[in-house]
Amino acid sequence: MRELAPQLLEGQGYFDLNIPYPEPSPANKAIEQGNRTGLAVKAMELGYIGIAYNRMIKGIMSDHHRCSISPLILSSFLNVLPSLSLSANLHHHLLHVPLSTPFRQYTRLTVCVDSASQAQALNLGNPILKTYDLVIVKPLNQIAFDLACERMEDDIVSIDFSVKLPFRLKQPVVKLLACISFIFLLDGDEEVWIWVLDVIFQAVYHMPTTENDMPSRSIPLALQILFYKLQYSDTSVATKEFTKSFGWDTYDSFMQHDVQELNRVLYEKLEDKMKGTVVEGTIHKLFEGNHMNYIECINVDYKTTRKKSFYDLQLDVNGCPDVYASFDKYVEVERLEGDNKYHVEQYDLQVC
Repeated sequence: MRELAPQLLEGQGYFDLNIPYPEPSPANKAIEQGNRTGLAVKAMELGYIGIAYNRMIKGIMSDHHRCSISPLILSSFLNVLPSLSLSANLHHHLLHVPLSTPFRQYTRLTVCVDSASQAQALNLGNPILKTYDLVIVKPLNQIAFDLACERMEDDIVSIDFSVKLPFRLKQPVVKLLACISFIFLLDGDEEVWIWVLDVIFQAVYHMPTTENDMPSRSIPLALQILFYKLQYSDTSVATKEFTKSFGWDTYDSFMQHDVQELNRVLYEKLEDKMKGTVVEGTIHKLFEGNHMNYIECINVDYKTTRKKSFYDLQLDVNGCPDVYASFDKYVEVERLEGDNKYHVEQYDLQVC
C-alpha cells in the first residue's frame, strides 16, 4: 500500500475519477454493470487515463470485503464506436497526454473509521487490503483523523469538504505529513479548486511590485495584500482596495456587474503583470480551454474546422437536469438547412 499509492497517483499521472461500486446484488447486477460501463466509456471519451471503482465499507472488516471487482473489457468499444476514439484522441491532445497511454482501471477501498479498533485493522499485514490497488481511510471524528495521520499504516486519507468536517485540520501535522509524501485526497470538486487556488496564490506572490505601487491602483499588489490578510487575519477581510484596483469607485461597487466581465478584467490585468516573470502564462495554462467548430456538407465533399479558445462557457440550464446534460446540449450537432443553409464558395448554398 505504501509503494503502490504514490506510484498510481504521481508516477503514472493518475486521475482519481471515483466511480462508486455498490454491494453486488443478483437483482440489480445487470443494471449496475450497465451503469458502470456507461461511466467508464464517458471517462474514456473525456480523455481520462484511469478510473477507480470505489467500494466503501463501514463497521468491522471481514473476509466478505475482499475485492471482487472485475475490470470491464472496454477495448471493443473503440472498434464499434469510432466517435469514442476520436473524442478520446482529441482530449488527449488538448491535455498533452500521449495517444499511446493506456486506459487503466483500478480498484479502490475506502474505509470509514470512527474507532481505535477499526484503525488497528488497517495495517500492511491485512490480507483483505492487499486485494485492492488503493486503500483510502476516511476518518469520521477527531480520534480517527489523528490516528490516520500518526499511527495507521496508510498513505492516503480522504477528506470530504462537501460537508462540515467532524475534526480539525491541524496545520503543523498536515505540513509535516505533506513533507514525507503523505497524500490527502480531497473528495469532490474541491480537490481541483484547492490545487488551482494554490497555483494562483503562488503566481500572484511572484508578480513584481514596487514601493511606489498603491493597492488601490495595482491589482497584483491588492491581491497580494488580500491573500495575506485572508491567511493570517483573525477577523473578516475588507475588499475595498481590491475593488478600487479595478478602477471602480463607490458608485460602480453598487452596480451589478457581469461575472464574465469581472473575470476578463482580472485575467487581462494579471496576464499583463505576469509578462516577463517566472509565472508568465499561468492564467493561460490554468483557465484557457479549446473547442473545435466544424461544418461538414452532406451532399458535397466539403468540410471546414476552426479551433477556438475560451476562458468560460455559456451553458443552457433550461430543460437540463444537471450540468452534464447542459454540456451534452452545448456540443449537440446543429443541422444547417432551409433558410439557414451554409454558403460554400464553389458549391453555393448547401445543407450541412
